[in-house]
Amino acid sequence: MLKFKNLAKRNILYYFTNRIRYNSCNNLELCSSNFTDHKSLLIRDNFITTEEENAILKEVEKKLNRMKYESSHWDDVIHGYREIQKLHWLESTQFIIDRLRSLVPPPLLPHTHILDLSPEGYITPHIDSVEYCGPCFAVLSLLSDAVIRLEHTESPDHWFKVLIKRYSVYVLDGKLRYQYKHSILNGKDATVNEVKIEKGRRLSVIVRGDITKEP
Repeated sequence: MLKFKNLAKRNILYYFTNRIRYNSCNNLELCSSNFTDHKSLLIRDNFITTEEENAILKEVEKKLNRMKYESSHWDDVIHGYREIQKLHWLESTQFIIDRLRSLVPPPLLPHTHILDLSPEGYITPHIDSVEYCGPCFAVLSLLSDAVIRLEHTESPDHWFKVLIKRYSVYVLDGKLRYQYKHSILNGKDATVNEVKIEKGRRLSVIVRGDITKEP
């Protein structure tokens, strides 16, 4: 019964509290004025506080700092990165992770993916493999602003760019999850409406839906 109540509570949080769509913003660049697919993006600024960011960093940096930045991922998508998978959190940070997990409808993968991009790091256009990720995932952005670009797989002239601010969270699902490749732009290409965005070291906290289980 407790498990059912928790599941119901998470569904309520997801469907009624968090479906705030990204309809218009100065930090948005579209391929054309009549383009509308960007309205499917869920994004929320100031999802966490500086104190909450510090709590997460304190918990993950000890392990990350023992690792070197890798020049390229096995699939050549991520460059200048280090990463860990984290299953258990301290009580002081678990509530933050729970808040992030409430943005993704169950079932979810049990672990949280921590992706650390160096100041020079970037992510090339890709769609997350259905073997490792379900129909929805949420990304919490720490330490630095960045620019995400989404491009339609079959119509490359359909694209948009968004400034992803530090402390913000964005969610990809539906059309944007399966029909759009997404990337995090490197320094020279990190612009929105010709405004240069300075990207430093960026830490992403990622929760993913689980495709291997039935809801």
